[in-house]
Amino acid sequence: MVIGLLLLELQIPDAQTLKQRRMVVNSLKDKIHNKFNVSISEISEELLRNRCTMAATHVSNQKTFSNRILSKIVDYIEGSRKAIIEDYSITFL
Repeated sequence: MVIGLLLLELQIPDAQTLKQRRMVVNSLKDKIHNKFNVSISEISEELLRNRCTMAATHVSNQKTFSNRILSKIVDYIEGSRKAIIEDYSITFL
């Protein structure tokens, strides 16, 4: 069994308030969860209106399959225009 972990550092340029930031983050989480069948959560405790740290996990019996799914999440966020990826990492447990 392989557990893939994707850590994302996001910038949300259009968020002027924490409420707008929360709306963008919740929308991304819901869409990613539904589209890719992963567990995803915001893990940052910072209350900055335009920054967010998220983590997504995927469990599989093949490392290459988990890597492909997590890489597609990165591509999806880059194409969404709601957030800008400042940094990300994929690790396996």
